[in-house]
Amino acid sequence: MQNQIIKYDLLDNTIDQYVVINPTKQQIAFFPKEEYQMFISKNYDWKSSNPTDPNTISEIVDTSTPTDYIGAINVDVPFTINPSFASFQLVSLVNSSLIDFYSSSDTDATISTIANGIQTLRIPTNVFNTILTSSTDIANNNGSNIKLNYGTYYVLIIPSYIETNVTSVLERFQFQAQSGSNRRTLIQCDKTKFQGTLWNFEQNGDQSGRLYGSVVEVLDSQRNLKQVKIIAENELNFSDDENNVQMVLQPDLVGYDSSSQVVDLGDILRIYPRETYFNRIMIEINYKNPYLQTESLVGFTVNDVVRDMKSGIFEIYDENGFTIDAKGNFEGNIQYRYQIFQKNNFEARKRLL
Repeated sequence: MQNQIIKYDLLDNTIDQYVVINPTKQQIAFFPKEEYQMFISKNYDWKSSNPTDPNTISEIVDTSTPTDYIGAINVDVPFTINPSFASFQLVSLVNSSLIDFYSSSDTDATISTIANGIQTLRIPTNVFNTILTSSTDIANNNGSNIKLNYGTYYVLIIPSYIETNVTSVLERFQFQAQSGSNRRTLIQCDKTKFQGTLWNFEQNGDQSGRLYGSVVEVLDSQRNLKQVKIIAENELNFSDDENNVQMVLQPDLVGYDSSSQVVDLGDILRIYPRETYFNRIMIEINYKNPYLQTESLVGFTVNDVVRDMKSGIFEIYDENGFTIDAKGNFEGNIQYRYQIFQKNNFEARKRLL
C-alpha cells in the first residue's frame, strides 16, 4: 500500500484551487506455461519452414486440464478514482490524527477526471484560512475578515474499505492427505459487514474469487496493525443462512508469521476490495504568501507603478500594466499597494495590499 506523494504550492486559498493527481492501482497478471497457453506460440517463420516443426511451434495440452502457471507479477497501472469509494483526509500534525478534508455541507465535486490516470482534486475555498467574526480581530487583521494561515498541510486520499471481525480460524494441515484437512489456513469473518455496502456483494448469492487480490490490514482488538496480507482464495455466500465469509490470506506458509502477527480470533480485518483499491495518495500543500515568491519580487521591480504624490501611496500593477482613460484615471489590476510616510525622524513604508 505505497503512498504516492505530490507537492503543490498554494498561493491563494480564497477561491477554489485544483491540483493534478495521477492515481495508480496494483494489477495482478498471471503467466501460463507455454504448454498451457490459450493460443499456441509460433516462430515468425513457422509456416514457411514446417507447420508441424516442434522447434517453431509450441505444444498445447488438453484444454480440460487445470492451467499450470510459471508465475505471477504485480504492476502499477493508471486508475480513475471514484470518489464514492475514497475518503479525503487532512492530517492533523498537532494530535497525529485524520480529519475530513471536505465539510459535510460541501456538495461540490471533489475530483474531476481528465483521462484515466489523470484527475484533479479540488482544494476548497478557505479550508486553511480562519473566517473572523469579531470586529477587534478583523481590525487587528488589517481590516480583513479572512486570516490567512500559511504553512504546510498534508492531505491523504485513501481507498474505501470494509471492516469485519475474525469469527474463527481453521488451521492448515500439511501432512499427506487426510480426510477433511486444509492445506491453507481458513479465515472466517462476519458476513453482515459485507451487506448493504456500495459494492453490493449480496446482489449475487454465491460469489467465489471476487475479493482475489484485495489488500487486508490485520488489526488486533486495540486496533494496532499486526500485518498486511493479500486475499487469495475467497468465498462470499449470501444464498443461505451461513454467517461467515471465508478466505485464505497470503502469504500462508508454515513458520512465516511471528507470534505477534498470527491472524487470530477477534482480530479486525480491514479489507480494501480489489475492484476499487488504488495506491494511496499524499499531497503536501505548501500554503505560501504570494508576496514572498520570486515571481512577485520580479513584478515588484519591473511592473508599472503609480505614486499618489499627496498620500505617498504606491500602486504596483500586474504584468499587463495600466491604461489611462479619458478622465485621467488609471485602470488595471493592482497587485501591491504600499505607503511611504514620515513619522518623527523616521521614514516608513507600510504594505497596504
